[in-house]
Amino acid sequence: MSQSPFPGGITATASGPAGTEFLTGVASRMHRARAAEDQWRERLQQTYDIAATHPENGWVTRTAPLQIVLSDVSYCRPDLNPGDLIAIGAPGKWRLVRLREKISVWPSLCGSRPTETWSYSRISRKTARKTDPKPKP
Repeated sequence: MSQSPFPGGITATASGPAGTEFLTGVASRMHRARAAEDQWRERLQQTYDIAATHPENGWVTRTAPLQIVLSDVSYCRPDLNPGDLIAIGAPGKWRLVRLREKISVWPSLCGSRPTETWSYSRISRKTARKTDPKPKP
């Protein structure tokens, strides 16, 4: 029997060489994906001063009213405020939005951060450089 650590502290156990090889491969791919996402988030933080990243997972409306439900978020700062930039997507395919107004907050059921719904506006990468001042809410 062997164990393979996955990102997030998860450990899986396999019996036999085939199971061990499979788990080792899956864990390796997950670690590489996590490292790529961490590097991407750091680059966005340095370039655009983003507040968080959010996957393109169906919790983002693309038609009016533009709203995002922040549930599976990787935060770069402890608090979100109107005017903050959020990168939506993943390394290789992403877009920027600017938070406008917090619409609702749902308490967390598992001890993590509460889920927030925000209105947002689209913003181009060109106009979102770190040197640009944030608009006043």
